[in-house]
Amino acid sequence: MEKVGIVGFNQVKLYSDANYGRYEMIFEAVRGAIDKAGLKKKDITTVISATNDYYDGRTISNCFTVEVGGGYMADESKVEMDGAHAMLYGLMRILSGNHKLAVIWGGSMPSCYPYHSARLYETDPTWERPVAYVNDITSSGFQMRAYMEKYGISAEDIAKIAVKNHKNAVKNPLALEEAQISNISAKDILGSEIYSDPVTELMVAQPCDGVAALLLAPEKQALK
Repeated sequence: MEKVGIVGFNQVKLYSDANYGRYEMIFEAVRGAIDKAGLKKKDITTVISATNDYYDGRTISNCFTVEVGGGYMADESKVEMDGAHAMLYGLMRILSGNHKLAVIWGGSMPSCYPYHSARLYETDPTWERPVAYVNDITSSGFQMRAYMEKYGISAEDIAKIAVKNHKNAVKNPLALEEAQISNISAKDILGSEIYSDPVTELMVAQPCDGVAALLLAPEKQALK
């Protein structure tokens, strides 16, 4: 199987409430990745975005991000939620042999709406939505408890991962400032407010405004 390389990357600074528009952030991230790689807009053959219709407040939410995301006059598509899914989608497009440069970008801007409440609209409308007990936080609590019981993992083991993530954020100048906590311990994580037992506040990634973009290319193209 042919290898695929990452030939460009750019990320805008993450904020809990960015003071500029979402489309500006998308353009800045994508344009920056292309410029850093020494490439041009005409080199792009496919663009994959990672957004969510519920969070964006409209169906086919990528219809308003095509131009700023580099997708004008290029093969463009969208995948829901995690940017990792978009990267796999772009990888498959490169491996198909039909594309030589894929732009992958993902982002969010939850500062303008109640982020966790929006997840209710993904649930069953006849029971779960009216009762309003399932969202991304409570479902994480269910999954975490099931994982702990199945594999014999303690809450402290998971808290240590959160400690690692917070300390890694300190090393990244583009990370959310509120997440950059260097002097933190597993005890602090477990002692923070319970969101959905056993999930606590400091285990949960804080919603933030930001966009990241990367470029994928076949090995021969990448080596150039």
